[in-house]
Amino acid sequence: SECLFFFAFSLLPDMPGKKFGGLAVATEEEEKPLSDYVSVGGSLHLAKGFAVNQKGIKGSNDKQLLSLSVEDLIEIGRFGKGSSGSVKKVQHRQTQQIFAIKEIKLGGDRHLDEISKELSTLYGNEAEGNVSPYIIVFKGAYSMDGSVFIALEAMDGSLMDLVHPKKGVPEIPLAYITRAVLKGLNYLHKTRKLVHRDIKPQNLLYKKDGTVKVTDFGVCSELESTKAGTDSFVGTVTYMSPERLDGQQYSFSADIWGLGISLIQLATGE
Repeated sequence: SECLFFFAFSLLPDMPGKKFGGLAVATEEEEKPLSDYVSVGGSLHLAKGFAVNQKGIKGSNDKQLLSLSVEDLIEIGRFGKGSSGSVKKVQHRQTQQIFAIKEIKLGGDRHLDEISKELSTLYGNEAEGNVSPYIIVFKGAYSMDGSVFIALEAMDGSLMDLVHPKKGVPEIPLAYITRAVLKGLNYLHKTRKLVHRDIKPQNLLYKKDGTVKVTDFGVCSELESTKAGTDSFVGTVTYMSPERLDGQQYSFSADIWGLGISLIQLATGE
């Protein structure tokens, strides 16, 4: 059904690399200038062997992996009424497909790390032959004017749009949402060995046909095994698991906690 409700839920801010209350969390290293990552040809070199330029994405061997540029796209609107409007709705000239274009402004190597994680997760889902239908589909990326633009399949909204203080999501659709997100997390955890670290309604997208997918992989953490852990303080505080807030090591179960909080919010509207 169409998205009928929107509720501006008050969230505590992201606080990577800073103290939160009595927590002693690791501070970030001094950021390097962007010029350290840009080649003579203008390509922006990222981790994982990726380079992004105005024509798309190149691999470590300088092979063009995905071709996409601003000339390929026609802007036809924006996604998310009441949002900041940072996600553009575009049409691909050749295929006539509708994409969502997400812009990430470059401001230092922390942003480059987020872009690297996002692109490697998205491209890996498409390129490794074990595609999950519960992960947002990646259409390409390009860089221009100090920003990286990431093209994704168009969805109809985020689950945050369905949060309303007077009407919770009914049990049956809530069960379907739970199943879809768990399928996506199972793929990230077991196949890709990734912890998402920011599971919340805003990062869970839906279509009107009932499709639900996980998105936004900028703070993902790669673990060597399903028993490994991490201790970085990133993500959205409201949806953090107790061990994360306590500064302890955490693993894949932290994503399940974030999903649980999201489901309570959807069910109760609070």
